[in-house]
Amino acid sequence: MSWRDIVGHDQQAEYFRRNLQQGRLGSSFLFLGPAGIGKRKLALKLAQTLFCDQRNTTETDPCGICSSCIQTLANSHPDLHVIGIDRKQGKRSILKSQIVGGKKTAYADASGTSEIPAEGLVSDDPMDARASSSSEPTVGVFDLKSSVQTTHYPGLCYQLNLKPAQANRQIAIIDDADCMQDEAANALLKTLEEPPPGSVLILLASNPKKILPTIHSRCQTILFHPLDDLQVQQILLDTDAATNADQAWLMASLAGGSVEVALSRIDDEFVEVREKVCQLLPEFYQAPHELAVIVEAYVCSPKESAAQRERFQQMAEIVLSIFHLMLLKTIGSEGAGDPLAQTTMQAMLDSWVGDEETIIACVDRTIDAVTQLDANANIKTLIDAWIDDLAQTQITGGFMVPGC
Repeated sequence: MSWRDIVGHDQQAEYFRRNLQQGRLGSSFLFLGPAGIGKRKLALKLAQTLFCDQRNTTETDPCGICSSCIQTLANSHPDLHVIGIDRKQGKRSILKSQIVGGKKTAYADASGTSEIPAEGLVSDDPMDARASSSSEPTVGVFDLKSSVQTTHYPGLCYQLNLKPAQANRQIAIIDDADCMQDEAANALLKTLEEPPPGSVLILLASNPKKILPTIHSRCQTILFHPLDDLQVQQILLDTDAATNADQAWLMASLAGGSVEVALSRIDDEFVEVREKVCQLLPEFYQAPHELAVIVEAYVCSPKESAAQRERFQQMAEIVLSIFHLMLLKTIGSEGAGDPLAQTTMQAMLDSWVGDEETIIACVDRTIDAVTQLDANANIKTLIDAWIDDLAQTQITGGFMVPGC
């Protein structure tokens, strides 16, 4: 099983193949690029290569059939530690306790027992962890793979300092590393600066602005770029995520180069709402409330805030994709888009007041809306203000509009 199944990232794969062949692999890496484009897959491929039982030091491809290769892809290898945001528990960041360990206080509820993080956190020093465990009641440990946290658990730093259970090294993958709390990131610095012998740490992130400079400086940064639409389409077909080429192309054209985004576009409800939004956009400035009602009904349909945030992001991406096509058209270029997007773009240009700067103002306002959502703005108020501002921008040509 070679690195050739890493689609769209040939340069990044070749970089690691070359370093493996020369025996010059580093210990800390920051994979930086949009979500859902294959960063995690390449990280697992690197781990699989390093763990492979059949590979000798001159080979750069894992065999794909030994027990270590199979365990790595199944995320069950005892020396592979993958952590990220515990979204099942409603978390929105990686906690310090996931890095250095901590305690949990169990309580009973209608569904059984749950746990709440305690204020006290243990040190990332293995000796401190062992000492504290002797005086505190311990139900079990923190399972890094399943994020099941018990009364007392060690963190990632402790795990990396243990002797490997099966391989000759420990490997850690931190997903959503740009969502680490500052104190969690600071707790990781010592391990990044002085990693245990042979260990490899791979941080996956999509927003460079949220990575602390001290983390950046301790890692080799590997940049990843979005896939092209044809690559996304082919991945969807190869994995049977789409039933036919037309559906795969529609999903890919809305995905912005991300397979993760494309998979979220297969929902029939999304397709229906997108059609309604595109029908309203060319004349929405005359009655912005009608568009706001459609968007609000879709976004606020689920009760969970995380689902609402995801749906708002989907609506923002629809609008951004149309403005992107408009901007390309005004400068004499053609952008890729399905027939609905192209028709909507042309209809909006036919009634548009203003120039490229006006379109850019609308793009900026939409990006601001997404940022405001991340800052916990009231979602219904945000939708109304965002769409009303877009309408005012079109009416006035982008001048004297608050927020634009």
